[in-house]
Amino acid sequence: MNILHATKKYHANEVVVRLGNKQTNKENSGRIQVDEHTFILPPNDIWHSCQPNAYIDWKTMELKALTEIPRGSLVTYHYGTSEDDYRIGAFDCTCGSLECLKRFQGCKFLTKEQREEIKRLLSPYLKKKYFG
Repeated sequence: MNILHATKKYHANEVVVRLGNKQTNKENSGRIQVDEHTFILPPNDIWHSCQPNAYIDWKTMELKALTEIPRGSLVTYHYGTSEDDYRIGAFDCTCGSLECLKRFQGCKFLTKEQREEIKRLLSPYLKKKYFG
């Protein structure tokens, strides 16, 4: 596994990694969903957190720091911002945040309130699907 850790200290909105456009299929649990039928494989394994320190900039397809990320820290993003139906990789979350979902299966399984919490970080596809 090539799990993404901060190679230096990152400041908010600083690019951590470019996600690229290497396409994969929806059966690959390491994917990032871009729209209904497009899935990409990032250059690193990026772990989920319900209180992430990074986010996907959907215009540039870059993972950027949401907050300051100290060197050596695990870089995480909220899978609910990209994955609509993630039953293929569903998991019990152990991130430990106060907002922890406990179980993650995809954005479609979140409550309206949970989706509202991450709305500003949602992919354009999910934002349109759930908020019009």
